[in-house]
Amino acid sequence: MHISTITSDFILSPSRPSNPLHREPLTLSPEIKPALSKKEEFANAFYTRVEEPWLQFTSNHTDDKDPTKKVIRPMTKERYLENLNADAILMSRIQSSCYQKLRAELVDLRPDLAGKNFSYTVGDDAELKIIDLDDKLGTNEIKYLSDAINQKTQLKDAALTHAKILMTLADHDTDTFKGTYKFDLLNFKNIIDLGKIALREALQK
Repeated sequence: MHISTITSDFILSPSRPSNPLHREPLTLSPEIKPALSKKEEFANAFYTRVEEPWLQFTSNHTDDKDPTKKVIRPMTKERYLENLNADAILMSRIQSSCYQKLRAELVDLRPDLAGKNFSYTVGDDAELKIIDLDDKLGTNEIKYLSDAINQKTQLKDAALTHAKILMTLADHDTDTFKGTYKFDLLNFKNIIDLGKIALREALQK
């Protein structure tokens, strides 16, 4: 799976928009900034855009003057994005394995849910959130699935890491995302279907 497919295959349908509360525009002096809500503070702690994050890292290169030697240089943007894409693939594979096990467990534990059409994403509380793809799940069913999937620590950790990677790629991989998307913890659940990525990874094995 190349991460560029995220821009078409794994974006949630526009028929599932969020319902943000209407807010009147604020008129503030240039010196005054509105206080962040608790959710906004939590989202910023989860992920905040960093300008040129690749400059925080170094990588080994062959010395131009002596091919037998290695030199340490600041990481390039291209290498940084390559590493992020590789990490994204790894996280999707971990999720794929764990998610398949969860679906298999449902056959024995909750056969009534095993055939339901649902998926998952990351909510604004950094918990995994069930996506009811057919709008047919009841409140208790969604709660059961939410509890079950969040108890899968390996799956949850991989999903949260994957979410941060996608947020970073959306900010810096301009060739793929072209500045069209901006992901953060507040809007991620309305845009990205991680379960679909996991299932696609399973089909490609």
